Amino acid sequence: MKKIIIIGCGELGSRFLQAAAQVENVSLIDIVEPYEKARETARQRLELVLLPGSVLQVNWLKGISEVRNTYDLCIIATQADGREYVFEQIVQLGIKNVLMEKIVCQSERLYLKMLHITEKNQMNVWVNCKTRIYPIWAYVKTKINEGEKVLYHSIGGNHGLCTNGLHSLDLFVFLSNSEKLVEAGSQIDSQVHLTKRKKYDLSGSFSCRGANNSSCIIDYSKYSQSSVLEIVKTENYRWVIDHATRQAYEGSLNNKWVMEPILFEGDLSVSAMSKGFISDILAYNNCGLPNIRQTYPAHKYLFQVSLPIFNNFLKKDDDICPCT
Repeated sequence: MKKIIIIGCGELGSRFLQAAAQVENVSLIDIVEPYEKARETARQRLELVLLPGSVLQVNWLKGISEVRNTYDLCIIATQADGREYVFEQIVQLGIKNVLMEKIVCQSERLYLKMLHITEKNQMNVWVNCKTRIYPIWAYVKTKINEGEKVLYHSIGGNHGLCTNGLHSLDLFVFLSNSEKLVEAGSQIDSQVHLTKRKKYDLSGSFSCRGANNSSCIIDYSKYSQSSVLEIVKTENYRWVIDHATRQAYEGSLNNKWVMEPILFEGDLSVSAMSKGFISDILAYNNCGLPNIRQTYPAHKYLFQVSLPIFNNFLKKDDDICPCT
C-alpha cells in the first residue's frame, strides 16, 4: 500500500486530495495545512469522494516538522512564494517522487537551484503543466513533423498572462520541440494586477520564437473576458481549438484547407486528471506530465520578460516575479 503527503491543501491542494483518495492502493495521506479554513474546505471535498467503509487514513499536520512517515509521493500545492524552502524540506525527508503545482517558483535563480537539487538527488519531479497531455493536443502533436515550423497563437481575455500564460508557453515548447524561447516583441501592459490569491499578474501579450523559427503569440487582453481560443499552423495543417466550448477544427493541405470538426475528448477536470497522474506515478514511477527540466524553457522566458514589468510597477529591484 502507498503513502502520500500533500503540502498545501487550499483550492488546488484539495483537488489533489480528492484525486489521491480515489486511488485504490493508497492507504495513508498526510496533509500539511496550517489554516483551519482551508482544512474545512478540504474535509468537505474529501467526504464527497470517500466510499462508505473506506479505511483510508488521513492525518492533518500544521507543519513539515510534524512529519513522521516515509512516502511514495509528495504533492506540493502551496503558492509559489517560498516553494524552494518547502522543496528543500521534502528533499531532507528522502522523498524521490514529487508532483509540483506550477508556477514552480518565482525566479530563474530559484528554479535553477531546485533543478540542481532534483538532479543531484536523482529525484523525479513533475510539474502540473497538464495542457500538453490533453487528448486534443496529443493528437495535434502526432501531425507535426520533426523539425517542422509551428505557428501558435492563443487569444483570450484577462486570464493571467503569467499564471495561465505559462500553460500556453509550455504547450508551445511541446508542440515545437523548443529547448529555448527567444523574446520577439512582447507587448505587456505596464499596470500589474492583484489576484484573488493576493499575488500579482500581467495582461497584454507574450511574443517569442522557438526551434525552427517557430513562433508563439499569447494575447490576454485586460479589456476582454472571452474564453481562450488557440490557433496552430504548420505547412500541412491548421487547427482552431476552443477549450471553453470543447470545440476543435482541423484543415489540411489535402482537403484544400476546409476546416472540419474533430473530436475534443477526455475528462479534463483537475480531480480526474490528477487521479491519473498519481496512479501512474505510484505504479510506474512516471506520468504524462512534463518534468522540471522540460518546463524550464517556459519558466525561464516568463521570468525574463515579466520581471522588468513587475520591478518597474512595484518599485523594486530584486529578481522575484510575485506571481503564483
